[in-house]
Amino acid sequence: MSALVLGLLVSTAKASYDAKRAQLKQMRADLILLDRSRALSFSLSLSLYGSETKEARSALHGLVADSIDQIDSIRGTLAIASAQA
Repeated sequence: MSALVLGLLVSTAKASYDAKRAQLKQMRADLILLDRSRALSFSLSLSLYGSETKEARSALHGLVADSIDQIDSIRGTLAIASAQA
């Protein structure tokens, strides 16, 4: 019985890990696409509409910076976990 419970626990943990890893890959792909398509120039395009878009440009830059920080922290966590394994 305990082997079954342990197996279910490991299976659930693996599914959760796989889901988070897929989310990270999607986020990374979205950021690469954003950079490659020069959608960051969207922020520059917003500046053409005047100071009213300053908040939107700031939010866009903040979102990208936060996403990069999240990827770096997860990458560091995964590197530590791999080194300990």
